[in-house]
Amino acid sequence: MGDLILKEGDEMGCTPLHHAAKMGCLPAVKLFMKLTNGREAAYMKDKKGNTALHLAAASNHKDTMAEIMKRCPECSELVNKKGWNILHCAVQNDDPQFRQAMDTILKKNAFSNLLNEKDEQGNTPLHHIAISLNKHRLHDLIHHPRVDKMAFNKDNHNALDLASATKTFAVRKNRFKTRLQKHGLRLGIRICTHLNDDEEEDEENKKDVSSISKFEKATDANLIVATLIATVDKLCTTIKEKYDRNDSSCPSRTSFGR
Repeated sequence: MGDLILKEGDEMGCTPLHHAAKMGCLPAVKLFMKLTNGREAAYMKDKKGNTALHLAAASNHKDTMAEIMKRCPECSELVNKKGWNILHCAVQNDDPQFRQAMDTILKKNAFSNLLNEKDEQGNTPLHHIAISLNKHRLHDLIHHPRVDKMAFNKDNHNALDLASATKTFAVRKNRFKTRLQKHGLRLGIRICTHLNDDEEEDEENKKDVSSISKFEKATDANLIVATLIATVDKLCTTIKEKYDRNDSSCPSRTSFGR
């Protein structure tokens, strides 16, 4: 009966395990994880989609993270409603003293798939570091051999693009940009994305339809113009013939000269 309380959330959907992980209360986390419902509680999300592991990573509690991952390693694959994995959460903290959570993730090969994972906006952890100009997190992440330094988000922006767009002191921004450039980053290299065969065929079909439509409109316009020219030409011929014959129905030469 006592185990059931582990699955009870508060108004924000946070369970006792969420609170213990966020506070870094390792004894409580160990106790909860040993209970019957402990593993199930580790997979539960609050109203923002965060698991206890997300909160531990965001709060830089590496020992708490290690305890949860030891008993529920699959938890590291979960993302919240923003599409953030635990590394996205860990890089948000810009305190230079709080880097243990990030180091824990970077040093484990099992978590290498998290390094370049994109959130709902297409941003990787490196993008997030660039947005906040977090130099303390940049050093460790950008030197990792498996990090895709030229990753682009859904707006076709890489980390250097985002760092350049931040509104902060020019000196701080320029120093951060210089570090990125030393690792080969350049502004806006990717102009467009490659279309697959089906998409290319659709684009060609759209172009063909557009060309046909333009041709049909041009043909219709030419027919109208030709008809008008023929009508005017016929009218002018008739007038000229009547004028030459001094037809009474046609104005006199004198009236034309006035």
